[in-house]
Amino acid sequence: MRYPRTGRLLKYPRTQRVTVLISGLAGTGGPAVSSDRKYILVPDYVNKKIQRYWQKGAQKRFS
Repeated sequence: MRYPRTGRLLKYPRTQRVTVLISGLAGTGGPAVSSDRKYILVPDYVNKKIQRYWQKGAQKRFS
């Protein structure tokens, strides 16, 4: 069975301008922010992996 990869992690700041941080997710759950707020973890259940989006630092973007 194929699942659509239409899930996204969005940023909606006070400027009210939506930014797509991660796209192409399938079967995602709720994101979790690290205690130091440097990254966000997003589970992708269909692909059996966790995406990490770095918000700060040299690694900014996702891994």
